Amino acid sequence: MQSMTVTLLNKISKSSNNTIITDAWLTGQTGEIVDIKGDCIFRFIDFIIDNGELRHKHTTEESKLTCPIVATGLVGFWLHRKDEIGIKDIFEAYFKLRLEQYVNTHKYDDDAWNRDLQKEFICYHHIPSEKNLIKASEALFAYITESDAKKVMNISSNYLKFARVRRKELYPPNHPANRIIEDTFLDAFRMGGPAYECMEWMRIEYNIPNMGPHWHESGKSRKDLLTGKWKIHHDSFIPEYVAEEYEDFDDRVLMYTDGGLMDEINENLKNHSTYDDRVRYIISLLQPFKEFAAAFNSKEQIDERKRAIERCKTEMKSWENIANDAVDEHTGEPLEASKQVEACKSFIDTYEQDIQYWKAVEEDFYWFAQHGLGAGDYRTYRCEVNDRMCKYLGEWWSLMIIFSRRLAAVVLTYGIKLMDIQEQCGIFLNWRFMITDYVDHKFVTSIDHAKKLLTDIENNKTEETGEILFKSNEEFDAWNFTSGLIRSAQKRIVLIDGYIDERILSLLTKREANVTAMIYSRYNETIKTDIEKYNKQYPPIKYIQFSKPVHDRFLIIDNDVYHMGASVKDMGKSLCAVTKMSITPQEIIDNVTK
Repeated sequence: MQSMTVTLLNKISKSSNNTIITDAWLTGQTGEIVDIKGDCIFRFIDFIIDNGELRHKHTTEESKLTCPIVATGLVGFWLHRKDEIGIKDIFEAYFKLRLEQYVNTHKYDDDAWNRDLQKEFICYHHIPSEKNLIKASEALFAYITESDAKKVMNISSNYLKFARVRRKELYPPNHPANRIIEDTFLDAFRMGGPAYECMEWMRIEYNIPNMGPHWHESGKSRKDLLTGKWKIHHDSFIPEYVAEEYEDFDDRVLMYTDGGLMDEINENLKNHSTYDDRVRYIISLLQPFKEFAAAFNSKEQIDERKRAIERCKTEMKSWENIANDAVDEHTGEPLEASKQVEACKSFIDTYEQDIQYWKAVEEDFYWFAQHGLGAGDYRTYRCEVNDRMCKYLGEWWSLMIIFSRRLAAVVLTYGIKLMDIQEQCGIFLNWRFMITDYVDHKFVTSIDHAKKLLTDIENNKTEETGEILFKSNEEFDAWNFTSGLIRSAQKRIVLIDGYIDERILSLLTKREANVTAMIYSRYNETIKTDIEKYNKQYPPIKYIQFSKPVHDRFLIIDNDVYHMGASVKDMGKSLCAVTKMSITPQEIIDNVTK
């Protein structure tokens, strides 16, 4: 038996002028592996034993060229040059050779004048072509030792990595000069990036549709519907693409203190002179994660469905108060109130299914990631999973969490809490920050430093402004302004607003624990129930029903009164203003309660 430590690569002949005939090949055959024409295509030439003597089975070159190819492309080139020059020089020489061959082959094409042949070769042709040649060269493994085969595989994979790096060097993505590092990092999570594609592959492979299974009438999974090239794309291309991109991904820009990513972000924050501009910039950093992050935390989708349920309940109550034999006063057609009530119930049921579905999706993706990181065996998944793809999902998820912590530390030094920004834009990279998450030992150097910065944010009162105008579609700016008022309160918050929903409760979580909160509004059974649940978990809110009609909206912060031009939950949807009034809070409260 051949020892696995003995190499057979030195028995491969570089030319027919200097061949080595041996019976040491692992196939048990007697013959030679040789490059007959000097074109880096190696064939196995078998011999026969006649009366105890070796004899050529193939006596002509034409006959030899019919023998099986066992190595070609980069592998064949390496076999020629491995004892002459270093591996980098081999890769450089081979890349240059293949480029020249491609250009020379196509420069006489009728449309060559209108083609960038170099870019064509580097970006689109070379790597797919070389993968096929490497695959063909696996025929060599039947003849050589296991250690030899591993050597060839390492050489091949490293060359493909070299070619991908060279592609990015020669034809880099077109990123702004001040966002090269961050955009290169964020590209992984954008649509088409490896993190995004890995997540989408999981959805298809394990039948986790974005909208929930009840929205699809075919009864077939997305994977079952794949055919032809799309099936090949899913089964082969995407896993290979994700693996290659992860292998090439430079996580040092994030993991190392001097990696450059957070420094670039910090410089860009410096260059944005206003608080609002900085917030918009931070949101632009979160936006590429939108789909990937939603797989792990679908709070935005769930909240939207909850709002839809409340709208349906309100509409259902309206129909319940209409007689079933009532008719439309304009058309005279029956209103069929009972059917409308049933339709509302059906929608509510569907939306509740959606909520449960998205919660289950969160659990699935979290399990995939933990399993991939070697910590997900606490339960059994519903079917066998691809460990390799779970690993990549887990690694990308881990990088997202680490990035969120690094980003939280940087923006904290500018008086901004990342959790607040996540809540406002609905993109949750990390949905639970502990005090230690803010410490990155560069921008925030200790837990005490983090505590001080957080305290400064909470104690920092919003700039007193007599009047402020919010234009249409400035919902974030309006929400951010109102959040600042809530945070600035030292003793009490009083909201007088006839139209409120659970968004108001989310807003009031931003107050200090010792600050009292009171809401005056119209009777609303839903919000009353929401407040009861809120009060079980957070510092309580007192809810008082209007005793008489109140048209305008007011927000009282300690001893300051703000006249709100729209309901707080709708601020910024259309043109509205906020005015700081000179009257006392008691004047407003007295007129509401008496």
